[in-house]
Amino acid sequence: MAVHPINLKPYQEVTHKKEKYSQETFLTAEKNQENFYGFVLEVGEKESHGSYENFKENIKKKSQLNLEKLTRGIVNYEGSNGQTLQLIYNTLNLLPMIIRDGDLHQWSENFALYNSQTQDQSPIFLGYKEGKLQVKAGGYEFTTEVNNERKVVVSP
Repeated sequence: MAVHPINLKPYQEVTHKKEKYSQETFLTAEKNQENFYGFVLEVGEKESHGSYENFKENIKKKSQLNLEKLTRGIVNYEGSNGQTLQLIYNTLNLLPMIIRDGDLHQWSENFALYNSQTQDQSPIFLGYKEGKLQVKAGGYEFTTEVNNERKVVVSP
């Protein structure tokens, strides 16, 4: 993973108190005084970069975070594989405008809370305000939904 901070102070390592997290590394960062802050996270996999070393090299040489328009709420990122992402702060409904490789993301087509984006909605799907959770795995399908009488209905 490569993390590109946006208006964040330097990361600080945090120790988690629970034993089950003793082998994990946690980082925290406070925001600077500017209105817009966050980070860009790029994930590299063997299929996309071949090796971790290739990923690190590509991040250093090819990825570009452009914050020239940040004061207007606009961030542009070009990933190590050449794909582009633009985020634009949207005051109308607070859903950011997302432009991936020149294509505007249509929020109305993707409000589902969990959606694997597969044709058969597997392995998990939870639609937006539909009251239905569907899980498909290992040849089995499990569905739980809340009906109009607000009763939970479980199907095997």
